Amino acid sequence: MAISLHLESLESGESGESGESGESGESGESGESGESGESGESGESGESGEAAASRTSSRALITARDGVVGRWNVPKSGSNYKPGPASINRWIIKARLLAMEGEMLSGIRYLDGTATGSMALMFRNFATGSDATLVNMSRPKEADFLKQLDLVNSYSALRSERAAEISSQKKDFLPFFASVLNLDGVRHGRTFEVLYLALNVTRIIEMRIKYALACKRPADYSPQVQPIIANPGHGTCPSGHATEAFTVAFLLDALRRGAGRKSAYKPVADPSFVQLMRHAERIACNRTVAGVHFPCDSIAGLVLARALSAYYLRKLTGVGDLFCRNFAGPGIGIADFSYETVLKQVEKKKSGKANVYLSDAVGEVEPSPLLEHLWVTASREWR
Repeated sequence: MAISLHLESLESGESGESGESGESGESGESGESGESGESGESGESGESGEAAASRTSSRALITARDGVVGRWNVPKSGSNYKPGPASINRWIIKARLLAMEGEMLSGIRYLDGTATGSMALMFRNFATGSDATLVNMSRPKEADFLKQLDLVNSYSALRSERAAEISSQKKDFLPFFASVLNLDGVRHGRTFEVLYLALNVTRIIEMRIKYALACKRPADYSPQVQPIIANPGHGTCPSGHATEAFTVAFLLDALRRGAGRKSAYKPVADPSFVQLMRHAERIACNRTVAGVHFPCDSIAGLVLARALSAYYLRKLTGVGDLFCRNFAGPGIGIADFSYETVLKQVEKKKSGKANVYLSDAVGEVEPSPLLEHLWVTASREWR
């Protein structure tokens, strides 16, 4: 599968885990373990095979150097490589991601609302120096969550059918998107790097929003929910899986359609876009089937994903308009999740008592040559 190929090509498995939002967050570390159970080499009982191999390799290198190095000669010259975005190509993936995560998060801040369980995600307006709001979110009321429980119970009928998907997507959902666009770990290395960057940054932001909204899981409301996987140890709204899956879908769609300096990204419902959206929707809905999320959590997740992906693309490409998007949870009631419905709502100005809507355009994002360099190199993989 494309993902396993990519993991092997990127520093022997150093890549971010997708899914299970917030449980890794280790800037691209998910290294493959499993080697520690092998008995030690060279008769060193109890030592892991990996550690023994490392010791053997070190000894071999020491003796080999002693045998060939000869008399020490002081180099007469030396120079560092030229500073600039291209210099990061020399770094390992883990280090590159750390640098770019810091760049992407620069200027982001959070403003907890005056109403209980609400917050605004903001960024520094490069043109004015003031803060601009990227997304407003407020949690549903307890009465809304109680109404949503009927939907959670209805979704549980799909558990036998979806169990394999739910288990697989718990830790890694990227293979589902890779199957749509024929992604390959070798041919699309920088594309995966864009996705890992977005996933790692998104987890940080979504966790802060979950903290502000402070929403209980379905099983906290009813002992009859009985999830088929362990409940994550954090709040339910917005759904991390929904946020991350739709963010990945929007970024992949932008890459395949060549968004960049000459053209901004706008969703277009062609066959590839529809398949990406349907996979993201199914990943989100599977969390409700599993009993760990309400449908409204996925609604909030898609709203957040649309706002974040637009922001990321502005940082990555330097083009595109930014608008404030809103999720107003109170009164959402029995509303079920459909990506088509939410995507239409999040692109329209508020009408009546809408729970999802668009606000005015917001400010300029500070340019990032480093992030634009990543996007350019990833875009070349699609030509």
